[in-house]
Amino acid sequence: MVLGIVTVGIVNHPAEARDRKSLQYLGETGGDEIPLDDMQHRALAYSASERPQWLNRILAKLQARRGPGAELAQMVLFRQNGKPTYLVLGWRNDNSSDDPNNVVEIHRVHVVSQRKVLLHKLWQAGEFSVRIVEPTGHDVYGNGLPAVFIEVGSGGSGYSGYELLVLRLGRTLSSLTPTEYRVRPIIAADLLEDGRHALVASDDRWAQYFYGCGQCGPFIPAVFVWRYGRYKPACRDFRRYFQERIALFESAIHTPAEGDTWRGPA
Repeated sequence: MVLGIVTVGIVNHPAEARDRKSLQYLGETGGDEIPLDDMQHRALAYSASERPQWLNRILAKLQARRGPGAELAQMVLFRQNGKPTYLVLGWRNDNSSDDPNNVVEIHRVHVVSQRKVLLHKLWQAGEFSVRIVEPTGHDVYGNGLPAVFIEVGSGGSGYSGYELLVLRLGRTLSSLTPTEYRVRPIIAADLLEDGRHALVASDDRWAQYFYGCGQCGPFIPAVFVWRYGRYKPACRDFRRYFQERIALFESAIHTPAEGDTWRGPA
């Protein structure tokens, strides 16, 4: 989807596979959802072949507690120093009358023995849409510091209900989301193609300035990188990214795309 164009229907493009045009979109978040059994090549998470024997038993108990119809859609078992540390689960239950029926939960894991495994639930988010997304499980900070990236969405056309949360799974659970800058994190994207994954956010303070709808913009991007133990603004480091945004916006104005229903400021 090109910057400055609103079409009928929202398409979430994969974060890692998306082209430069779709990277310009600052509406709903669109990270790659992590499949249930795809944990290969993630330094900070167990792959399917490495998972401990007790895990299936624990998952069965948790699923039984959620009742009939609950489906385990996503799972990441984190590890540090060869030991399990956190279990992050994504549940779906389309048959449930509960609202919301999509949930992500985080448990601290303490293995006493193969027969005795203790879980301590530390965090839970339930929303219209909530997913574990990339680059969860990868060592994006280069120092073995694990984090989970969680995309949440409340539904509807207003973009303010869609954002990316970043939670650190260290000795304690803590938030890395840069909320102090009054921006809405959108996606962790490898803009420099070096594996570091900058955090792209939208500064929505200009939203609805020219038009009255909740998705009219303009949406101003802000780019953050991990420095000195926190996410710091680094827009000046990504001039190419902003130049591409400007070029795509100008192209969208002069070359209408098929299926466009509205055209206005980015």
